[in-house]
Amino acid sequence: MQPQTIFASGINPFTGLGALPKTQPEPVMQKPTQPHKTKRADEDHSTPYTPPVATPALAVKHPPKKKPPVYVMPGELSITDDALPTGRTLPINKYHAMLSEMKPGQCVRCPTASVGLVAGAMRKFIEQKSLRAQIKSVTRFEGDEGFGRVWMLAAPAQALKAVA
Repeated sequence: MQPQTIFASGINPFTGLGALPKTQPEPVMQKPTQPHKTKRADEDHSTPYTPPVATPALAVKHPPKKKPPVYVMPGELSITDDALPTGRTLPINKYHAMLSEMKPGQCVRCPTASVGLVAGAMRKFIEQKSLRAQIKSVTRFEGDEGFGRVWMLAAPAQALKAVA
């Protein structure tokens, strides 16, 4: 079999030959046919058609909408003689009132899941107030199922260095 590529000018640029004359198509072998069998009623092996299940469209996540700008009217402003604060103001956490009443040696009873949160808030409180105390916490307290404890203990006294 020879290639029968036809180019626009009728000449193959690679071989320099013109288009080849068409030859007769090669005979195609046909499958021998088998006699048709009839199916009995109990020989139906076809699969029933099940339509595809419609799946809900995935929720498209849109970026959060920006809050509209807040405009301040001149009538809402006022001039005051307040002094400039000397230091940075520290935010007060939700445990501040309770922790300010505590004395060294006392503990806070809290659910097991929140022991870490309370201990962290107590550490932050001690740092902010520059107290000499340390914290110990237990997530499961013996005899009190589902609750733990956070203690505020007095810091151990520092040993004096010997002078040589």
